[in-house]
Amino acid sequence: MEAEDRHAMQIKARLAICSTAITRVDAALSPLSMGKENQFVDGIEVYLQAAIGFFIQLGPGSTPPVLPARSSKLSPPRAQGIRVTIPTKTQAPAPKTTWATVARVGLVSSAGPSTKKAASPAQKAKSANSSEKVDSRLFLRLEYLHPHRLLSPAGIRLAVSQALGTAANNITLVQRVKTGFAITAKDELARKELLDSSTSRSVSGIKLEPASNLIAMQIATVPETIRTLDGPIAVTAKMVADEVTRVTKSVPFLVHPHGT
Repeated sequence: MEAEDRHAMQIKARLAICSTAITRVDAALSPLSMGKENQFVDGIEVYLQAAIGFFIQLGPGSTPPVLPARSSKLSPPRAQGIRVTIPTKTQAPAPKTTWATVARVGLVSSAGPSTKKAASPAQKAKSANSSEKVDSRLFLRLEYLHPHRLLSPAGIRLAVSQALGTAANNITLVQRVKTGFAITAKDELARKELLDSSTSRSVSGIKLEPASNLIAMQIATVPETIRTLDGPIAVTAKMVADEVTRVTKSVPFLVHPHGT
């Protein structure tokens, strides 16, 4: 009976000692659990509690316990991913180019896989049609201060029809351009009639010109006069044309002051 009492008191004393040890460990580690290494601190706490419990059960003569590799408070380990090898596309090796194949086939560059897409017949026809498109508009050239520049497109249609003696409905569209107005006739017959009337009635002050493939260029640095040994002389269109020919090696078709 006395032996049992002594054993119970011994167990009670050991439990009190272990409880005190666990409390001291918690008090020592609790400030550290708020930092970046909180998981590591929690693991130490769990491992120490497990070791103390194992020590209470087996007594002081027991060997150290084999602790688990992962704390129960930590997140469960992730399942190990399965590696899958994705087959990559392998391109066929380019045919080897030799002097014999170049001479036989007539290659100029190395024989490699061509990435250019051949144009379809519809695209070829479309590009051919776009390149063959002809500008059929007639142009009314007006000086910069000409009073007709203040007219609206409808007013230009009426003025042209009255000056040339043609029907107003022969003109379907009038557009403003930098040199005056562009006029579109309703058909080829009306266009020819407008051109013929403009040529025969040039005294009316309204002259129509067909579209041309010439490129208009403006030279903003041409002075009105230049100083020579004989004194100042006025710059003429011929002088500008000669200078353009000297610099660009191209002969201009027409040279005139802007707005004339």
